[in-house]
Amino acid sequence: MRFGIHMPLKGGFEKNVRRCLEIGCNTLQIFAGNPTAWQAAKLNELELVGRKKLLEEHNIAPLIIHAAYLINL
Repeated sequence: MRFGIHMPLKGGFEKNVRRCLEIGCNTLQIFAGNPTAWQAAKLNELELVGRKKLLEEHNIAPLIIHAAYLINL
C-alpha cells in the first residue's frame, strides 16, 4: 500500500519531495501549475529529468498531477 499527500507549489518540487519523505509518504500529488489559472508552468527537459531522478532515488511513485480547478467550471 502506498500513502501520499497533495502538495502545494510553494517552495518548489524538491521541497515537496523532502516534505513527503519527512512524513513517511511514498507517493505524491502536485498541481501542474497555478491551480486557478489557465496558463501552465513552462518546464525544460533538464528540469523534468532531474525531477524524475529525484522521485526514483526516493522510491516515490506514482506522481499524480492535479489539474487546474478551472476545468471544473
